Amino acid sequence: MELDSYSLKQFQELCDEALDLPVKDFKSSGIRQRILIFLDQVEESATTASERKPYTDAFVITAKKLIEKTKDESFLRGVNKAVHELTLSRTDAAAVLDGLISNTEDEVMLSGITAPKFRKRNEDKLRVLKHQKEKFSKRLEIGDQPQLKIKDGLEEIIYPDYVFQFTQIEQELFNRGFLNADYKWIGTPIKKTACEFIVTVSALKYTKGKITPLTLRRAFERRYGFEQNGLAEMFKPIKRPKFESAKITFRFILAPDKR
Repeated sequence: MELDSYSLKQFQELCDEALDLPVKDFKSSGIRQRILIFLDQVEESATTASERKPYTDAFVITAKKLIEKTKDESFLRGVNKAVHELTLSRTDAAAVLDGLISNTEDEVMLSGITAPKFRKRNEDKLRVLKHQKEKFSKRLEIGDQPQLKIKDGLEEIIYPDYVFQFTQIEQELFNRGFLNADYKWIGTPIKKTACEFIVTVSALKYTKGKITPLTLRRAFERRYGFEQNGLAEMFKPIKRPKFESAKITFRFILAPDKR
């Protein structure tokens, strides 16, 4: 895809089309998916932040208006995914949330007058949104994290198509304090969180399917600075964390993008 004035015009027309749709047709029209697919193509084609900026600016403005108009929370999840993938500034992400918060505050006020039974539901929704906004704000205060130097050897355990995505996961582990710059695991409790991580990436199918649990454990022990068999006791089937609980700790890890 060539990024030029024509492609930007196409994207702006797509955004305008979405805004012109009646609310009842928004979910069924496929326009939401077309916007996110277009942004995927931008992500693949752009080599610099300045190339992406006109698209991300148009996207954030459109997303805020669409959320206000459609009250479609599933679209908000798509927005958050695109915000992450396009490396939009956190202030842009917060701006999108501001639109939804403002709309929900209006809903709380109106439901108190016209539909009291819905007031609590709207208040709960508003509380969740404000909590999300606080998390964005805290990350903004922290500022950009230094980049973790990529370490070779992932091809041993990770599918080749997912190696780059996995390096991004490791960067996020570093940002969140699970790894240090030397790839030593420092999350706490150390052994429990390390095993939860292995369970999570295995369940999401980043790791090669034919690898045994023993080989997988030993590979991650070597990669993350554990002594040989350092995770053996915690990784025994009877003690190994279940994915249902492990994914709570590592809820920021999404299934691999298979495009």
